[in-house]
Amino acid sequence: MERRAYISWEYNDDSISNSSQDEGEEASLCLMVGYESSWLSQVNSLDKNDYNQLFNDFEELYNETNKISTLNNQLKGLNNWLENRVSQLETEIVDLKSDFKRL
Repeated sequence: MERRAYISWEYNDDSISNSSQDEGEEASLCLMVGYESSWLSQVNSLDKNDYNQLFNDFEELYNETNKISTLNNQLKGLNNWLENRVSQLETEIVDLKSDFKRL
């Protein structure tokens, strides 16, 4: 496995001394290496069975998500139809009340 490190520092303040710059660079580099080695050890500890299990679980979740999304879209359509029907019935009630008052 090839390992790469990309490090870049930019100082806009000329009042910082070279010794404090070196100390900051050293601390940043140590943090990066510590994070990288921790991450790599976790990745390397996964075996093929773990990967296959994770992949199968992902596929199952993906399929369930698609089913739920389809059901959600159907329910949204039903909700829109019901809202329109309620609006129609409210209009009809207003019309019936006015007809009743005329009687």
